[in-house]
Amino acid sequence: MRKFNVFIDGSCLDVTNKEKAIGGWGYLITDSNFEIIEKDYGKLRKGDQNSSRAELEALYQALLKMKSYKGNCKFQIYSDYNTLVDSVNGFSKRMANRDIWDMIEPICLNLAGKFRIEHITSHQERNGNQLIEMNYQVDRLAFAGANSLTKLPVAI
Repeated sequence: MRKFNVFIDGSCLDVTNKEKAIGGWGYLITDSNFEIIEKDYGKLRKGDQNSSRAELEALYQALLKMKSYKGNCKFQIYSDYNTLVDSVNGFSKRMANRDIWDMIEPICLNLAGKFRIEHITSHQERNGNQLIEMNYQVDRLAFAGANSLTKLPVAI
């Protein structure tokens, strides 16, 4: 069985100004030794730009990539957005951003038993901790997605 770690994050710039807000997402997939296998990032699609949507888009994009892995695979997903983790694990309602949840839920059901998701505390001292280091790197990817002039919004 192949085991992978998946780190997801969203970022939103100018979040206090709804007209200027721009969101981005990022994910990293590592092997069990935390060697990066794949990474991607991008801008949020048109529509409401906020941190919650950016975090959800990161999950959605990572799930799409995980779905493409063939064979016997297990994925450990890490997110620093506790509400997202609680929503996936059934401890919180998925009311807001229903359009994105409607895309996420069928993939989660399709991958049921192949992944777990857990919360990781963000913005900690790195001190050589691989989980914190990967969370830092995916945070930078999400920021790059929001800030990039070369990455287009993801079309779905």
